[in-house]
Amino acid sequence: MSSKTVLVDDLDDRTEGAERVIFYWDGWYEIDVSAKHRADMDKAFGLYVNSARKLPGGPGAGAGGAKRVAAGRNGKRVRSAAARATSADIRAWARSAGIEINDRGRIPGNVVAKYEADERGHALRSAG
Repeated sequence: MSSKTVLVDDLDDRTEGAERVIFYWDGWYEIDVSAKHRADMDKAFGLYVNSARKLPGGPGAGAGGAKRVAAGRNGKRVRSAAARATSADIRAWARSAGIEINDRGRIPGNVVAKYEADERGHALRSAG
């Protein structure tokens, strides 16, 4: 026998198009909201997100934006899938911008800074 989970909007008890939203604001929160309330959240947060500085590493980043890593069975560092995806994105961007970059290893800080500046500029252009 199978079961189905139905999300209910925490604000008005509607079930149509409800989804779970997880966010950080001085602590981690989750809320189930309908499509209308999600759009309201996106609009409200968008004002601040478009003016904010994105921290490298995102959630779980340590001091100075360093990514948290786990140790694998052999004691070597293991990066998260999100960190690998970000590295791949930066490498792809660098190549498209004509910057020579190795396929593996540490990405130079100046390349990361240029990537983040370009991403911020793209977000501002999209919002405007």
